[in-house]
Amino acid sequence: MAGITGFTEAMQKVAAAASVLPRRSEDVPLRAAVGRILADNLLAGHNIQPFDNAAMDGYAVRAGDILDATSERAVSLPIGDNLPAGMDASGEGLSSGSCRRIMTGAPIPAGCDAIVPFEEASEREGRAFFTAAARVGAHIRRAGEDFRKGMPVLGAGGRITPSAILPLAALGTNKVTVYERPKVAVITTGLELVDDLSCALPKGKIYNANAPYMEAVLPELGAVCCRSLSVGDDAPAFCAKLSQILEMDAPDIVVSSGAVSAGSYDFVRGALESLGAEVLFHKVLMRPGKPNLFARLPNGALYFGLPGNPAATAVGLRFFVGQALRILSGLPPEAPQKMPAANTFGKKAGFRMFLKAKVEADSAGHSRAAILPGQESFMVNPFLAMNAWVSMPEEAENIREGDLVDVYPVLPAA
Repeated sequence: MAGITGFTEAMQKVAAAASVLPRRSEDVPLRAAVGRILADNLLAGHNIQPFDNAAMDGYAVRAGDILDATSERAVSLPIGDNLPAGMDASGEGLSSGSCRRIMTGAPIPAGCDAIVPFEEASEREGRAFFTAAARVGAHIRRAGEDFRKGMPVLGAGGRITPSAILPLAALGTNKVTVYERPKVAVITTGLELVDDLSCALPKGKIYNANAPYMEAVLPELGAVCCRSLSVGDDAPAFCAKLSQILEMDAPDIVVSSGAVSAGSYDFVRGALESLGAEVLFHKVLMRPGKPNLFARLPNGALYFGLPGNPAATAVGLRFFVGQALRILSGLPPEAPQKMPAANTFGKKAGFRMFLKAKVEADSAGHSRAAILPGQESFMVNPFLAMNAWVSMPEEAENIREGDLVDVYPVLPAA
């Protein structure tokens, strides 16, 4: 179809344009690093464990001293000074024919080669009585057993998860080098929009639902929403506000919703071109979201003009804007998960369709994607139940129950 871009080609154009933008990095404290993307490979700075230490509270012994111990014939050893955790025992050895009380985490004294837990021995009159031999190395955590100095810990492009904080902190990682979060400005257009969600709706008006949705989703996509504003169907006012945003906020990306179709008040493309923007595509073979527009602004920032219908805004934000943000954040391309459809759906061939869906486990515990009712682009009720998008290819006309379909989570995984 002349003048309309295929979905795959549109995604390629977004990737190409985003790939030439600079990816900036910054150092952040470990406590503020969850969710951030590493910009450099992270190596272990030292051994973990840092030194040989006790894995249990017990008695530090030389295994050879209690080799002959049995339940019928206990071996007793005099008890020396205690070894608490946090004490430097490097200058204090364990004499042959003696033992010492040692606490979990305490350094192993020279000469000790086994720990006997307290519950496996007894004490009387300053001596410990052992009724079984000890295995060499028993209950001792060795230096470097968990991490060796210089070994890879996390690779560049990996997302720092809450569970990663534990080993990173154990390694003494005070700060990490991560990619800066791209800055995104949001503009919602439409004379019919009411920004104040607390006021009663005048006749002919609707609440501006797209703005809070985009503000909520952008951080989940790895971005900082640096500004969000609305403008009526007024091209000069739009141009003035866009110019102000570019000057004051210097966003990497600007995202708007509405005014990109073919109506009398759809002014975004003309306004962008009057400012010197290069339109890279306008209209895509997809539903919802055929009027999607993508441009490069004169300062190099990327501009996504999303259609105003809520589902079309959500799809454009999730896939087009999300694609650019993944690249700017140093993340690899996203791939769908294949799973069986739980029900049927039909469409005409010739366009990509994104379907609101819910992934659930069937009676056998296998994941299936149920295509939800309410696929119209204005319908927002399904967003309360959905947790996924099913991508239906251009050539496909029918999905039958059990067919393998491409499934994307509502928000991308790392």
